[in-house]
Amino acid sequence: MIGVIRKNFKETVVDEEDRMNIRMSGAIAHLDGNWSLSGVTQIGLKSLSLALQQIIPGKARTLQIDCRYLSTIDIIGKQLLDVWMRCARFRGVEPELVNPPNNLKQCFQSLGLNFRCT
Repeated sequence: MIGVIRKNFKETVVDEEDRMNIRMSGAIAHLDGNWSLSGVTQIGLKSLSLALQQIIPGKARTLQIDCRYLSTIDIIGKQLLDVWMRCARFRGVEPELVNPPNNLKQCFQSLGLNFRCT
């Protein structure tokens, strides 16, 4: 069965400018690019891990997550962001979504996820 899946699998090439990305600037995480199934890449996942490592416990109480430059986000991206935000809490900061797209804000609120949105 796995061989059949691999045989029918088409590799999706993601334009470098449109893949998911996260950049840290002090206590602000800047999200940009495509946070959908097609935009999540190994490099993007590594950037999430590196961003978490840049959070210094006790230095800041709030981590602003600027969503201004998100081009696309689907349920995969929302789940990934939710897990990442929970990991940030383990690092001792309270995540706050800034400039979230309406669909992201509504999704988090409807699921009862307890994150501030501004």
